[in-house]
Amino acid sequence: MKRTITTFVWMLLLTGYAGAQQQITNAGFESWDTIGGYSQPSSWFTLNALTQFGYDPTTTLTTDAHSGSYAVKLESLAGPSSDLSGVLCTGPILNAGLQPDFSKMKVPFSSKPQSLEVYFKSFPQPGDICVVAMFLTRWNVALQKTDTVAEAGFEFDDSVGVYTLATCPFVYSSPLQPDSMFIIASSSKDGFNPTVESMLILDDLRLTYSTGLNDITISSLQVYPNPANTEFAIHSDEMISGTIKIYSVTGTISHEQDINAKQASINVSALADGIYMMVLQSDEGMIVTRKIKVQH
Repeated sequence: MKRTITTFVWMLLLTGYAGAQQQITNAGFESWDTIGGYSQPSSWFTLNALTQFGYDPTTTLTTDAHSGSYAVKLESLAGPSSDLSGVLCTGPILNAGLQPDFSKMKVPFSSKPQSLEVYFKSFPQPGDICVVAMFLTRWNVALQKTDTVAEAGFEFDDSVGVYTLATCPFVYSSPLQPDSMFIIASSSKDGFNPTVESMLILDDLRLTYSTGLNDITISSLQVYPNPANTEFAIHSDEMISGTIKIYSVTGTISHEQDINAKQASINVSALADGIYMMVLQSDEGMIVTRKIKVQH
C-alpha cells in the first residue's frame, strides 16, 4: 500500500492558480550525463559520485520505461563500509567533501501547481518504504531562512510491479508565491539505514494546474465529524459550486460528487478505514484540501 507522507501539514488551505505553469526538467529521464566515470539523469543529482570509493551506482538508467526509451531506477545496495540508498534529487546531495548536504537541492521555481503526478513501480523490502516528495519554498528575507510554501509526495510500502500513476495534491501552508522548489526520491525512507534490495522505478513526472484564475479561499469551510464512520458534513458561510473528490492513499479517486450549496453530506460508509484527502475544486478554479479519516 502507498501512504501519503505523514509529516504533511494536511489541514491548511490550498490556494488557486497563479503564475506560469512550469514543469519539471527532464521529467521523463530521457537525457543522461556521464560525469567522472558515473552517469545520472541530466538536471538531476544522485549519490553515484561515491562510486570512486567502491560503491556501486544506486541510481541507474533502465529501459523499463513507461514511455519513451528510459526511466530511472533507484536501488538500495550494500557498500564497502555502509549500505546506500538509491537517491534522486533536483540539486547536489553531496558537498565538496562528499558528505550529505541537502541545503543546495533547491532550483528556481515560481508556479503554484495543483498536484504532482508520477508513474512508478515499487519493490520495497519488508519493513522498508520508498519515498517521493516535492517541496515549494520561498526565502524569508526578514528571518534569513527558507520557508515551505507547499508540499506533495508519497510513500510506497508495497510492491507494485506494473507502472501505476500516483497523484498527490499539493498542500499549501502559505499564500505566498514560491521562489524555488526541490524534489527528492529514495528507494529507502531512511537513506542512512536503507534495506538492501529495496527498489523504486520512476518515469514521466508531471505537474498539474488548476484552470481557474482566481486566488481566493473558502476560509469558513468546515468538515465534520472527523473521523467519521458513515458520512462527513461540509459547511461554509459562502456558496460553494464545484466538485468534491476524495483520494485514497493509492492516489485514486474513491468518491466524487458535485456541490452547489453552502452545505453538503458525503457518504463514506462504503470506504475502508484509513486516511483520505478531500479535494474541493470550485467552478472558479479555487482548490481547498482537507485530510479526513474514515473509521468504522
